[in-house]
Amino acid sequence: MITTAEEAKTKWCPFARVGSYQMGAVNRSALAPADWPHCIADDCMAWRWWNQPANEAKHKGYCGLVGKEAA
Repeated sequence: MITTAEEAKTKWCPFARVGSYQMGAVNRSALAPADWPHCIADDCMAWRWWNQPANEAKHKGYCGLVGKEAA
């Protein structure tokens, strides 16, 4: 999904892991998504910028792990 970096940071990332459990790094607890593994958007090496308008607030991108270009 093409979105602003700030909007992306409110979304859950299936690749995020937290290693605070004895069983290893996880991103789910009791088969439900946890609150903490959010997207880090433009701080992630997989983040791709989609456009570059004059207004930086509307600068959008997407997770590069979804493929070539997310529509």
